[in-house]
Amino acid sequence: MKKYMLYVGMLAMLLLSSCNDKTTIIDDDDDDGDLEQVFSVRGLNGGVSAEGVLTSVYVNSTQAWTVSMPEADKTWLSLENTSGKSSLTVLLDVKVNPSVEPRETTLTFSAENGETKEVKISQYGQLILSPADLSGIAGAGATIPVSVTVGGTYSVTSSPEWVHTSIDGGILTVTVDPNPELVTPRRGRMEIAYNGDAVKVLAVEQNQRLAYADFIGTYTMRYMTSNTATPINRNQSATVTLVQNVEGTSYLLKGVLAPADESLGKIIVNYVPGKGINMLSQILFTRTTITPNLVLRWMPHSANNYLTTTATAGVESTQVNMDSGKLSFYLTDNGVWGSYVAVGFVFYYYTLAGSTSAWGSYGVNNHRTFYHLQFEKQ
Repeated sequence: MKKYMLYVGMLAMLLLSSCNDKTTIIDDDDDDGDLEQVFSVRGLNGGVSAEGVLTSVYVNSTQAWTVSMPEADKTWLSLENTSGKSSLTVLLDVKVNPSVEPRETTLTFSAENGETKEVKISQYGQLILSPADLSGIAGAGATIPVSVTVGGTYSVTSSPEWVHTSIDGGILTVTVDPNPELVTPRRGRMEIAYNGDAVKVLAVEQNQRLAYADFIGTYTMRYMTSNTATPINRNQSATVTLVQNVEGTSYLLKGVLAPADESLGKIIVNYVPGKGINMLSQILFTRTTITPNLVLRWMPHSANNYLTTTATAGVESTQVNMDSGKLSFYLTDNGVWGSYVAVGFVFYYYTLAGSTSAWGSYGVNNHRTFYHLQFEKQ
């Protein structure tokens, strides 16, 4: 009897366990229509730069959807996708806004069940500067007002240490220190932040402190020379002048040619912004009273007595300074002559026909060489 009761109890426990297991089975045939439908759109925080940007909007959806926008706004905003069947990141291409005025549009996202979401896209206006860049600033320094037109706020976030700024409404005042470099210009850039994270760059270019007109004047020219009578004459000097030839471009060097030839020949000295001056190989004049005609050249002369007619070879100003209150400089090789180094110039006659050149008398010397040239303003 007891054994029989034990079997009955075990059977009952098995039946109960079987019933409990059935309650945990998920019915895969349930109607999907009972699932919760999701539809949301995550837009942008704040406006986008006037300079244009690639950005995106995220659509979180369990159903099909479309997006629309005003037709007129498609000129400055384009969408990579205008519809989807589920969640998707929609890329937006916002074009540059050329106006100082901001602009805005609305994207309307419509779900299959009729639900709609709106996302506003706003773009800042431009910052316009007048003048648009600061170039040709005097080497002595200057204060320049810059007109600023912007549909919002702006600030100067960076500038060279030699540029100082102040803001008064729509006027940005830029003060540039004197350029300490006599013959070398300098350049920099200012960054102006406006309307969020947009940045406008304002280029600043200042001329060297010495301008074209500063080289005009009377100089003491110190040099060494040689001629047929005396091979080397050291510590020579002469009073010479630089006068205007082509304004802003070149000068005439007076006082080196013999007085009778000043009206015939011109020794050209070039003004080179960023370097100072240079003197190159050049023809001075042709003597037509001599047969065959002889041409007088002003030719670069090397330390080992080589000469060249290369038009770009010559000397240029170095060690330019005003330490004594007077402009002074040396004329040294400009690096064009390859392995040879120009140390000065020689007056040199040669035949116009190109036959063998010959030294001709020039003034009191058969030929004259000027080298190790130093100029100091009187």
